[in-house]
Parts: sequence; C-alpha cells; structure tokens
Amino acid sequence: MDAGNTLAAVLCYICAGNVDRTVEIWSRSLANEREGRSYAELLQDLMEKTLVLALATGNKKFSASLCKLFESYAEILASQGLLTTAMKYLKVLDSGGLSPELSILRDRISLSAEPETNTAASCNIQPQSTVPYNQVSFFLVSNCL
Repeated sequence: MDAGNTLAAVLCYICAGNVDRTVEIWSRSLANEREGRSYAELLQDLMEKTLVLALATGNKKFSASLCKLFESYAEILASQGLLTTAMKYLKVLDSGGLSPELSILRDRISLSAEPETNTAASCNIQPQSTVPYNQVSFFLVSNCL
C-alpha cells in the first residue's frame, strides 16, 4: 500500500480476511469511479462486495466506520421500502457490539416488517414482540393516535 500498489494491497487484505481495511481502500477508490453514477449506486456496489467478503471470511466484528456504512445502506434500503433486504444487511453485523443507533434502527426495521396485529380501537402499551437478536428495551405504543 505504501508503494502505491493498491490492487496488490487489496488482494493481500482479502487473503488475510481483513474486511475493514479492504473496504477502507475500496471506499477511497469510489471517489475516482464517479463517472456519472449516483452515491446510492456507488454505495450499493461497495456494499455488495463488502457483504460477499464478510460472508466469505465469517467476520462479524467490524470497525465503527464500517458499521456506520452498513447503517447508512440499511437506512437507504428501508426508505425505499426494502425492509427485508435492509434487515439482511444488518444481520451480518455482530449484535453484541452494535451502537445504540444501529440497535434502534434494527428494531425499527424489524417491527416495520412485521404484520400489524393490533386493532384500531385498542390503545395498549405492550412490550415489543420477539425479534431474532438482542433488542433495545423500550415499549411500543401503537394505534393510540
């Protein structure tokens, strides 16, 4: 990397299973690849490569900056209504070391993807439904407005 041979450096980091460092280099090279493509398209390409690399290495512990990248991409997917896909990307991350913001995003996406079970006439304060990971403790007030 110090010699300026980024391709060789990326290959070395991939072989070593260092997802964080590989994605860091890929992220820097995105600025040079703009060629009329939107930020969302560039981010999608980066996230697809990152996901394949993460699954291939079995690595679930990432740096804070890489977790933030996953969070940004999941937010974009969720805003486009792709809740299931957003949840799949968030499940790649180890749930033990997630930031509070990422845990809340994960809970919100999970709850939004669930079918609504309450009737409009009820106004109950209920604990959150069961989700397949450690969740942030808070109560859901539904159908009260």
